[in-house]
Amino acid sequence: MDKTIRFGVGFLGDADVKEIVSNARLAEDMGFATCWVAEDYFCGGAFSIAAACAAHTQRIRVAIGVLNPYTRHPALSAMEAAALYRLSNGRLEVAIGASNKLWIEKQMGIPFAKPLSSVRDTVAIMRGVFAGEKFSYHGEAFSANDILPRTSKCEALPLLLGVKSEKMLHMAGQIADGVLLSVGTSANYVRWVKEELQKGAAVIGRDIKDYRISAYLIFSIDEDRELARSKVKTKLAYYLGLHGDNVIMQQAGIAPELLTAFREGFLRGAYRTDLVTDEIIDALSVSGNPKECRQKLQALLDAGVTEPVLFQIPEIPVEENLGQIKTYLM
Repeated sequence: MDKTIRFGVGFLGDADVKEIVSNARLAEDMGFATCWVAEDYFCGGAFSIAAACAAHTQRIRVAIGVLNPYTRHPALSAMEAAALYRLSNGRLEVAIGASNKLWIEKQMGIPFAKPLSSVRDTVAIMRGVFAGEKFSYHGEAFSANDILPRTSKCEALPLLLGVKSEKMLHMAGQIADGVLLSVGTSANYVRWVKEELQKGAAVIGRDIKDYRISAYLIFSIDEDRELARSKVKTKLAYYLGLHGDNVIMQQAGIAPELLTAFREGFLRGAYRTDLVTDEIIDALSVSGNPKECRQKLQALLDAGVTEPVLFQIPEIPVEENLGQIKTYLM
């Protein structure tokens, strides 16, 4: 790695908020560039946690990923984002995605309808609010009629998309400032993502040479290689089950029948750590001894990741995980 890498750290809202804030301050002190707060259901609310992090830090960028179009109207998301952008002195970033049918429709009873149009309309309406001028927008999923924003202008607020499918990535290449990739990202998946982004961008003649690709990644680094790798199995089994047989895992080369078994275990609440092989650990995490972790990270950077984001796992205290990256990779 021959240049300074912009590292992020990602938090779930299932931890104590004061602990998250403390770790955000530590990440800032260590030189991390971005503090991401995931809005996974049913954890603490991302806007509240991100606001607390913003209030107790000075330089680190504060980001939320991923907001969905269903649990908040796009105008409400824009209102929240505009307020937090002002509070953070312009340090806010937001990623938008469709979430998943399990949380939205099966657990919350909200129709998981028109995900592509819903995300596109959300970006358009949020940008309309950020521009600070009276506007109307008529989309397939959401509309805004004669809205006169009464928030501070924040046109520079970056909007990324947290999306997976070909059509979503084509759209991201056209309308977004970047993408945020999920836990489970492999180097091969990143290369595929770049290809799909470029296809979408080409339709409108957009140059995405400097396009932002952030990725939630699981890191575990130790001179004791096997100890480091043993700590990632449970979280990998969880995300293999959450994703199931979709393009993220397909691009990592995981067999469909294995993905079906991970999914079935996930739905039963019994994560199949017994099925996590060495090959899966290599493909879906940056774990092992320092030398091989540097090689794995470099492979992701070469594939196109511009911001590797340390995503917290219960097996490693956040401050220890931050220290591993600071010591061995920064």
